Amino acid sequence: MHFLIIGGGSIGEPPLRNFLRIDGIACSIAEIQDDLRNRIASSYCIQQAFRDYRYADLPAYNAIVICVPTNLSCPDCDRCSGSRDARPEREASRHVTRPGRRTEALA
Repeated sequence: MHFLIIGGGSIGEPPLRNFLRIDGIACSIAEIQDDLRNRIASSYCIQQAFRDYRYADLPAYNAIVICVPTNLSCPDCDRCSGSRDARPEREASRHVTRPGRRTEALA
């Protein structure tokens, strides 16, 4: 499985570290801050590091974990899930979640 972690700061680094401990899980990150993205890319065995998640082939990921401040995460959920519904995580074709929230399995 391949997960995309959006945001590499204090919200995104713990899930990244934990996912990478699981056999069979590969991770990529999207982080806008160059120094943070470069530090994470050199510290962890990640597949790819993007400056902006919109450069990633979103349908290629089994799950997308949005790890950005709350005021930024709702528009990202809409874009990542491909849904314009008010609750995009219910209609997505892949798992989109934000740490600290109850997650649901997606169709």
